[in-house]
Amino acid sequence: MTQITVQHLPIKGSSFDCTLEDDVGCRLRQYYEIALDSPEYELIGAPLSIFGALGYVCGIPALYLGSLWRKWAHINPPRHEESERAWIERRDKEVALPLTSSPNGSPVWAGQCEQMHL
Repeated sequence: MTQITVQHLPIKGSSFDCTLEDDVGCRLRQYYEIALDSPEYELIGAPLSIFGALGYVCGIPALYLGSLWRKWAHINPPRHEESERAWIERRDKEVALPLTSSPNGSPVWAGQCEQMHL
């Protein structure tokens, strides 16, 4: 996704081939019929590639922070009037995955068995 977005940004020498700038102008490396100063690129291509890059750079962290905010109560359950030790024990009961045993008999989390294909 990043590569596709960057390949269409209005950057001379990177996205646009300007080796024959005097003869044919700077041409988009992905599609040589589009020039850097062409009206269709200035009207549609440049704004879309810039908004795409900004959306990608800002959108991914925003989605991550949004999902983290939505799951925060599950990740960090609220504390009641209890000691640190009691809170940790309650949190472990509410949030933890069930323990199971591996083929060699040692305790592992249920998710680890699936990852190790046990």
